[in-house]
Amino acid sequence: MIKDPAEYTSIIPALLENRFSIDRLTLLIYSPGFSLHDVFDDAEGFQAKRKLEAFRDFLTKLIDRAKQKNIQVDEVQNSMETKLYAYHYRIFDIDIQFCTRLPKTKKVDDQQMIEVFGDDDDKENGYMYEFYSNDYNVRIEYNPNKADFALLSEVVFFVSEYFYKEHRTAEFIKITRVDFAFDYPLPLSPSLITFAKSRKYNICGGSDGIETCYYGAQKSTFSLVIYDKKKEYAEKDNALYSGAYLWRIELRCRHTWFIQYLPGISFSVLPRIEIFSAGLTTDDWTFNFVVRDAMHWGIKSSLASIPDRTRQKYLKMFREYSANPLEHPHDLYMKYFRNVWDLERDKILKTFGFSPSEFCSRAVKDSKL
Repeated sequence: MIKDPAEYTSIIPALLENRFSIDRLTLLIYSPGFSLHDVFDDAEGFQAKRKLEAFRDFLTKLIDRAKQKNIQVDEVQNSMETKLYAYHYRIFDIDIQFCTRLPKTKKVDDQQMIEVFGDDDDKENGYMYEFYSNDYNVRIEYNPNKADFALLSEVVFFVSEYFYKEHRTAEFIKITRVDFAFDYPLPLSPSLITFAKSRKYNICGGSDGIETCYYGAQKSTFSLVIYDKKKEYAEKDNALYSGAYLWRIELRCRHTWFIQYLPGISFSVLPRIEIFSAGLTTDDWTFNFVVRDAMHWGIKSSLASIPDRTRQKYLKMFREYSANPLEHPHDLYMKYFRNVWDLERDKILKTFGFSPSEFCSRAVKDSKL
């Protein structure tokens, strides 16, 4: 059902060109002695308990002050995200979790083992999910497009009073997840976008055809999602996007690096994204049929039942004859990433009271991006 424009709560201006942004950022803050692992019946355990109680009381008072100013803040309870942390707050559209829990012993099935240690591909690549670290017990997560990290200055100051005067380390912030968003104000065929080396994929459709494509397992180190951002604005935010199209290609990175470094995905991960066009055909009627079928079911599904040699032949034809002239995410990333990342990283460092020049060199080779 088409809604009347007056029923939307806001209107989002149309994009005039392709856009790159960081859509999600997860930080682990160096905070030794700030977990349930450290709370024991001795002098150090008593000190750790005092830190935890003081920080919790501080956040409670900050929330009360914010509510008096009609700012939406709350304490999150019974959230799946808090299975690793004892406390979870949401302040200024920023999630703060702290105090890692004591490990619990219980029987697990095969699926739970995969959740903890990753799938077979992750094991072969030597990757194991980091569920907690005694030295990184504060987790902060937010969307830089919607939240301003500088608003956490009071919270950061409180944490730094406990830790950074004594523990000044260049590796005081870990980046454990970042989502890179590539927005296109153009009509796309999401089913004709692939992410090489991804064993798992899923395609979701609706009344208007294919709406979302997923590549990679939910907890893979790298996964890709292609979806109709205009529709998401309407359904989740009750916002009307004024342009005709808005498609998003979102690369979700769950590998870890320290804030003074760079993610290193420009030449190893982004080239795995392949975008094809459905507008070109050849003299091979079978190939043309595969193209039309792929528009509805995805390239991988269309080629899955074809013998290997024929499948490789058609994949080669896709690459040679149907390469899309659309600006590739790799090109957008190389064009905009440094400016976007430097601004956000410098804001984080300054909020913690550090000068960016203390940690980060601007003279970085492209291969490190």
